[in-house]
Amino acid sequence: MSDADASSRTAADTAGEPVGGAIPAAFRDRVRVRVGALLTERSADGGTRVLLVEHSGLWDEHPFWTPPGGGVEPGESLAEALRREVLEETGLAVTVGPMRYVLDFVRAPLHAVSVYFECDPAAPLASAVLGSDPELADAAQILRDLRAVSLNDLGSVRVYPEIFHDRLADDVAAGFPDGTVYLGTFR
Repeated sequence: MSDADASSRTAADTAGEPVGGAIPAAFRDRVRVRVGALLTERSADGGTRVLLVEHSGLWDEHPFWTPPGGGVEPGESLAEALRREVLEETGLAVTVGPMRYVLDFVRAPLHAVSVYFECDPAAPLASAVLGSDPELADAAQILRDLRAVSLNDLGSVRVYPEIFHDRLADDVAAGFPDGTVYLGTFR
């Protein structure tokens, strides 16, 4: 966008936009249904790790970590979309298990309903490799890294949804005693 174009935009035009306008057009101004995979495994030290994907910052320049997943395409079931998204982002085939969390994210220009499922990987998490978002051009990719993080260390990384800092480790350790939980609206 030229300086002349940028200066003609009003505050209302840019309200709520991320710094640098980093939100890809494919994700803007529509309600998206998203799925996420809670992929955990026991580590050698007896702890539990969860697989997270690092994304470029959308609202500021700070990246964040989130379970692998993405948007449901027309004609796909939630399980089909989750298997596809995990394979695209991590190279792992998964068996989709129980639904564990539902939340909605509403911060213009984004609006998403996200559904997280427990999943079992067909291979160890260490075999995961960072993939890409096929709907984005190479220069516009937002996936940056992939890592299995100890549940005890979730508080030391910028994780989304933020409630996972406090809730995910306890729920995994207890076997998700509340079943499926609506986590609320995030703005």
